Amino acid sequence: MNAKPTLADFTVSTAFDAGEVVAALQRYGAAVMPGLVPRAALEGLRREFREVLEERDESFVYVIDYAAGKAVSIMRSKLPPGRYARLAEFFGHPGMRAVADRYVGHPCLLNYEIYATHEFKPEVDVAPTHFDKLWTLKFMLYLDDVRDGNAPFGVVPGSGTVARQRFRDIFAKANLRTLAMSDERYQAMDNSDPDGNVGEVVDIVGPAGTLIAFDTDTFHHAASVAPGMERMILRGHSGPSVTYERVRKGSRQWWRGEKRYSRLDALMDRIAEKI
Repeated sequence: MNAKPTLADFTVSTAFDAGEVVAALQRYGAAVMPGLVPRAALEGLRREFREVLEERDESFVYVIDYAAGKAVSIMRSKLPPGRYARLAEFFGHPGMRAVADRYVGHPCLLNYEIYATHEFKPEVDVAPTHFDKLWTLKFMLYLDDVRDGNAPFGVVPGSGTVARQRFRDIFAKANLRTLAMSDERYQAMDNSDPDGNVGEVVDIVGPAGTLIAFDTDTFHHAASVAPGMERMILRGHSGPSVTYERVRKGSRQWWRGEKRYSRLDALMDRIAEKI
């Protein structure tokens, strides 16, 4: 009988070795680098995190109505030169670029959107167990120590196959060639696991500066913070495109995290879309 995966199984070194990170992503759906960011760099990121939560320049920031606390999203390509330079530099890290190129393939927009979230309301769960309906690769940074009371992010290791099958079943059951994001069948897709039937969530606890890479087909979860506790994170989203109107069977978003796309694959995709 195989032992259940533990946090140690998908914890990798802080050398940011792309091959090691990608291997963990392929097997478990996540890779954890504890305390990757040194204290000096982390303080600068914390400072910009606090500033960006109060930012209201709608040319690049969107304020989110967030029940668990405060949250904003930033479109990295729209950041004015010199604004939030530490955030922009961190989410352009060459290690992240290497991982994205080896895991997602081409095209891949690296950390095109950055989320800053501050969770401090204990009565609200941060994220019930789910997978994302549209697939991306995400990088999440803990700005402070995250322990049991800080609503640690958690994953169900190896659960991406379940998510992909649920998505593809929509195509199979209705014999679809394309699925519009406005289609009620897409909107009604079951992407949750409230009873834990898919598997057990492994919470990711770690010191400030811990970086987590995860495939959003992996079921993930975060409970509420304990009274008097808080959580502060930055999260970047990477993927083939920012938005989608539809997904074609056999296309990049249909394959999701199962297949890395080469430049030839991307070219064939573009030709197929035109046809």
